[in-house]
Amino acid sequence: AAPATATSAAAAAATAEEPAAAHREPSTAVEMDYSSLSSWMAPEAAIAALMSGDMASPLAPSDASDAPKEGESSWKLWAGRRAGEKDYVFGDFSRGMFSQAKDMIRDNKHKMADAALQARESFEKSVASRAEDLLEAEGKASPSGTAAVPKESSFSEETKAERWWCQACQAAHKGHTPAREPAERPEDARGCLEVRLLSLGSSEEPLSHAGGRPAIEPVCQFALEGKPTGALRLPKAEGEEGDADEAACTNEARFYFKEVVGSDLRVHLWDRGDTRFGLGFEDQTFCGGAFVPLSTIIQMGSRSLSDQFSNESFDIKLKVKLLPLSMVRTKNKLEPCDATGAKQPSNQHGCVVLHLKLQLYGTPAKLRYAEPVLVVSRTAVTGHISDVGGTLKAAAFTVARAGRAADLAFLLVGLEKCRSDPLSLILLQLWWAWTALRAPAWAWPTMVAILLPVISWRSGGPPPSARDSLYVADEDDKGSIVERTQRAVAGAAKVQQNILQITDDLTGIVVPVEKVKFALTGEDPFTSAVFSGLVLIISVMAGISLQLLILFADWGLLRPIVWLLGGCLLMPQSCRQVLFNASLELSELQKKYAGDQLSRMASAMWLRVPDAVETSHLDLCLRYTLELVPQ
Repeated sequence: AAPATATSAAAAAATAEEPAAAHREPSTAVEMDYSSLSSWMAPEAAIAALMSGDMASPLAPSDASDAPKEGESSWKLWAGRRAGEKDYVFGDFSRGMFSQAKDMIRDNKHKMADAALQARESFEKSVASRAEDLLEAEGKASPSGTAAVPKESSFSEETKAERWWCQACQAAHKGHTPAREPAERPEDARGCLEVRLLSLGSSEEPLSHAGGRPAIEPVCQFALEGKPTGALRLPKAEGEEGDADEAACTNEARFYFKEVVGSDLRVHLWDRGDTRFGLGFEDQTFCGGAFVPLSTIIQMGSRSLSDQFSNESFDIKLKVKLLPLSMVRTKNKLEPCDATGAKQPSNQHGCVVLHLKLQLYGTPAKLRYAEPVLVVSRTAVTGHISDVGGTLKAAAFTVARAGRAADLAFLLVGLEKCRSDPLSLILLQLWWAWTALRAPAWAWPTMVAILLPVISWRSGGPPPSARDSLYVADEDDKGSIVERTQRAVAGAAKVQQNILQITDDLTGIVVPVEKVKFALTGEDPFTSAVFSGLVLIISVMAGISLQLLILFADWGLLRPIVWLLGGCLLMPQSCRQVLFNASLELSELQKKYAGDQLSRMASAMWLRVPDAVETSHLDLCLRYTLELVPQ
């Protein structure tokens, strides 16, 4: 298309100048120097002149004032060459035509990806709409009419992330300029972040592709709160050429953000010099990415603890190590290797150095409770009703997340450290003595709240073995194929074992409730009578215990008893072991002289009380399979 346009332009110019061309010498065209022609003429115009055979084109400069000016096109730029002279070099015509065609190929590829995403979104939307209609119909048909209808999102989080990634890749083909940034501060902005790209890679950590091939012409992209920039490049050296897009772009970007906590600056690197990038295969030319949380900018840019609460301006320089594509593509947060199964890459992508200026419109402490909350970052793995596998994966992730949240072993570690250290042990015993013997009842929660931070501090947080890791252990990649397969199968079996263990724990909680419910229904008269007797005995014992507590309180013995029991628990491990052994000996003496027949009988009966499975089985048998025959 470019040569055809240039041909018409050259023809029009030649028609306008036809009278002047008639007086030229016939030998002028033959004696014309081709290299001088390409040195001043735009590639399109030169092609038109060569195709028409009119080497004495009126486009030729008549004097020095018509010489090419800075910024005009040349064969080197039109052909996409990064080195060599500006003049025509053999192959420039083919390279230039391919450079014009690759834009069309890239656009078509992006359109195909967009069409695939539209089909996927249409499918998910139709499934979600149909499921909602079915649940609404079921709710109307139910006796209570209160069947819950989940507010299912039309699209899955994975599809939304894929859509955003495609938009970010398309934006990376255009240079970022200050004109693309907001001219004025938005009303709902809570701060401004200015990012400057200082260096791309280093001699020790050069930028490279996933396969280790060095990047030819890397470009960088930033994104914050879902708003990606165009391509950013380092300033070109003096005398170095570039196309119009390169000349207009910059190495700085400015963002206005709505939230600090939960917001991350995304960093993406591509190799623009790779031909595949121009054709639209961005994933194959990806040179690494990373996340920079805004809260870490405040933390690392503060000189003291008070700065993290009172300062409004932070200025730091960061070296950001780049991560593989799987870590950042369609991801909102970095995920541990337990969820991703990511392995340590054989080749590192390198690093970039950024200069970050964070300006808050209010102190960090004030922004913590500012209303309204404008951006809520989703950190949970959620499924979609159209994807059964994704829903099961989200359920497994949530179960594992609940198990990690309920693990408070680090507090026990901190308490054990306090009990082992002599000075901490003395302070701990004094704290407990004052709390149990002198502190009023309303002050007990406050005393516990004072102790918890101390124990947490002494524990040092979760142990290194319990912390999340970004990559799986190196041992998983060592050994033969059989050994790696065995480790992979063992890992899968471990996951299933953990799920089964959680299931067993939940069953252990549910079964007693089911047995109590069965005893209260009266379906088995004997069980109900025995259970009622046990409840009566337990209630009488509870009443006697409560009366004893009241008497101990009146006599002034309740607090000393509580202090004595708590003091024993706060003693070092060696002392507690002696007390534990003594309690075992007393238990053996009690069994020897008093016996444990009553407790064993109660335990045997409790195990025979039907649970929900047995109750349902008995009811179904009586209703559908059994009928009494009169004798």
